[in-house]
Amino acid sequence: MQSMFDLQIPIVVIAASLAVIGALYAILGGLRAVAVSDTFSGVGLLIMSILIVILALDAIDFDFSGIPAERLSLIGDSDSPIPWHTLFTGMIFIQIYYWSTNQTITQRAMAAPNVKEAQKGVFVAAGIRLLIVPIIVVVPGICAYKLYGDIGDATYGQLVGDILPGWLSGAFAAMMAAAVLTSFNSVLNSSATLYVCDLHEQYINKRTNVHFMNTVITIGFVLTAIALVPVYNGADSIINLVQQLNGLLSMPILSAFITGLMFANVDARAVIISVVLGTGLYAFFTFMWTPFHYIHLMLFTLCFCIAMALILNRVLFGRQVLLVFGRDVPQKA
Repeated sequence: MQSMFDLQIPIVVIAASLAVIGALYAILGGLRAVAVSDTFSGVGLLIMSILIVILALDAIDFDFSGIPAERLSLIGDSDSPIPWHTLFTGMIFIQIYYWSTNQTITQRAMAAPNVKEAQKGVFVAAGIRLLIVPIIVVVPGICAYKLYGDIGDATYGQLVGDILPGWLSGAFAAMMAAAVLTSFNSVLNSSATLYVCDLHEQYINKRTNVHFMNTVITIGFVLTAIALVPVYNGADSIINLVQQLNGLLSMPILSAFITGLMFANVDARAVIISVVLGTGLYAFFTFMWTPFHYIHLMLFTLCFCIAMALILNRVLFGRQVLLVFGRDVPQKA
């Protein structure tokens, strides 16, 4: 928004405004309001993004000459933010986590009227992700590099502000704002649901007022998010920082699912401890010592969590693990 309209407004003010609107969606409308807003903003954003691709290509006369070869390749070298070799380690499990265990995705699938409709939604989303998203993400960046050089996170806004007709700029800004709100209120709704239903009701107060507690937790998350804006604003690349920090929870959470699917007779406490230890390990790698690329370290963290769950299950709780992956779980387990 800042780069597209050359706004002289502090980023925290823009972020806070969007955060408040997103919180109102999540608190007052619940999952239904979030899902409806997701649908309309998603369709609108896809249409506008495809238009940006066409206009960006027209701006460079569909001529990619003069653009460095590494900018035209999806295979990143060792100096790239995403080196090619990470595709064979942590990247595989990042995708498994996102599509299979990420609450933002699975909550929508579980809210479908039946399994068939849920499957349709997931397949359509996957198709869009594979066929359309790479084009609308990569091509404008390549065109912008030829037009402006490397200008970091301001690239997309600068490009849109220059190539989009004035009469469409408002519509695009509305779609972008809706996209931000969609991402924010989706995570907000999912996070509040996870805490209230899986933690607060289970371990603190089984008779809690769910709606009231959901509102309180949502407001707490919103304030935390706004407070973190200066941290992300100072990053060289916001998306890379977000992806790196996602590993604090993604791999430990995925390890719990893998352990539950592959093994029986595992004490839940062993898994919980392993998740906490894995989060601490990845935090150590992120903030204190990073010997390898963070995506490689995600795989290391995942393996560490699974191993610790099995070891703790045997040593602390005296339970023998049963390998059940690919066959029926014994009734006694």
